[in-house]
Amino acid sequence: MRKGRNMSMRWLAVLLAVVSFGPVHADVVLDLGRGPVTVHVPPSYDPSQPAPLVVSLHGYGGSGQGQENYTQLLPWTDQLGLLYVSPDGTVDSTGSRFWNATDACCDIDGSGVDDSGYLRSLIDTIAAELNVDTERVYLFGHSNGGFMVYRMACDHADIIAAVASLAGATFVDPADCTPSAPVHTLQVHGTLDPLALYQGGIDIGGYPAVYPGAVETTEIWAAYNQCSLVPDLSQPAIDVSSSISGCETTVARYGDGCDVGGSSALWTIVGGGHGPNLSPEFVPRVLDFFLSGGRGGVVSLPRLVIPAAANAAGAEGSFYETDLDLSNAGDTDVDYLFSWLPRGANNNDPLQSETFTLGAGQSVRYSNVLAEAFDLSPDVAGALRIDTTSEELHAIARIANTPQEPDAGSFGQAMAAIRPCDCTGRNERRRLLFGTENAEMRFNVGCLNASDTATRVSFELYAADGTELGTHSMILMPWGNDQLNKIFDAYRPVSGYVEYWSDLPGGNVYCYGSLLDNVTSDPTTVPPM
Repeated sequence: MRKGRNMSMRWLAVLLAVVSFGPVHADVVLDLGRGPVTVHVPPSYDPSQPAPLVVSLHGYGGSGQGQENYTQLLPWTDQLGLLYVSPDGTVDSTGSRFWNATDACCDIDGSGVDDSGYLRSLIDTIAAELNVDTERVYLFGHSNGGFMVYRMACDHADIIAAVASLAGATFVDPADCTPSAPVHTLQVHGTLDPLALYQGGIDIGGYPAVYPGAVETTEIWAAYNQCSLVPDLSQPAIDVSSSISGCETTVARYGDGCDVGGSSALWTIVGGGHGPNLSPEFVPRVLDFFLSGGRGGVVSLPRLVIPAAANAAGAEGSFYETDLDLSNAGDTDVDYLFSWLPRGANNNDPLQSETFTLGAGQSVRYSNVLAEAFDLSPDVAGALRIDTTSEELHAIARIANTPQEPDAGSFGQAMAAIRPCDCTGRNERRRLLFGTENAEMRFNVGCLNASDTATRVSFELYAADGTELGTHSMILMPWGNDQLNKIFDAYRPVSGYVEYWSDLPGGNVYCYGSLLDNVTSDPTTVPPM
């Protein structure tokens, strides 16, 4: 039997280490009678080493290329060394590509085309051409493709290790599926999906179709895998949709008592639709679910960001240093490393520290983290990203004005770490209060883009009585950050507030205010409302 392997990977090293690739191998083009299919070969592919394979299936009316455009899987498969293919379905009488998946979806002409056999032959042919690790074959599908991955798990459990379905469903009658081995399954579904209803239904987009809901689908596969039907709900909510504020997706995992090689999980996108705007977290979390053997760890992403950090001179004779406290609230060791995100820069390839380990229940303080972790000398200002192996790592920084007089003292500006899903999505407005500019006080606004895509942040300034004063904007590069100093200076003396938003797709923005005393230059953090 396959699938006995326990995948124990040091994810932080896999995702963040600098890899020296050997010879680059060309992509492979196959044709099994339905037209050419391109198998992407990652730069790190070594023919002597078996590589995992990811198969991505489009929705009804879509295409393999359209599926890639939607998911952006390819860059991650390159980074993780995965073979990757996103084939096309056949075309029906409406001119739409489809997969003949379950009875519910989506062979509307009743053609009976054997897509299950075709996809199995495609996997076998890829394995004959390239060194595929046949214990690590993974399928992801959206909509019709999400139905199809369950059909494949039913028919070909001998070679499929895990599947993930976004807005799909399994067979309505559990007796119609008899998997020959355990399979890790992940169901991802929006509660407001108008086509494939979260609670299940009797039609899909107007076509008669009986299918189970998201919870029922998950529990059917938990039963196939001999898992307990009592879900583990302890994992924190995650960010799947970039259009919904915060960590909108709840996690339920059926992992107790399962046969080796099987589990079942459900990610519920609260308020999500049929084709959610996928957040930067989504794809790496799905791949982490695959490669972690269904455990769905959280270490494949930058988990925490300190929105501002400095070892630099400021206005009014000030000089700021950044202290950082880290605490491990878990019962196992935590690995972490820092990435330095300079102000005004494109930080997709940031300077990184060495990897540190913090024991269970322990805390550590860096008295000047930029100097200690990176040996950065003045003057530097920006933000700090913390990549970690556990949600149990907590962090808070203090940006303090170094006293010029021995007895002057400085309280400093507390800057708690945020998660990327604490940021705002596209066109979501947030407000910063305490906007004050006069002889005693000044007000700065700093912003961070916690995503791999450049974006624009727009600001509207208001007096306390609601009078609009003016507008500003800034462009933030990937993982970029910047600051607008004395944003109300043209209207002083004034007391008011700032509204901000990002109007470009892809951005994931967090802004904060700094209210500073002009005498001491001591800052106070103003979080967004």
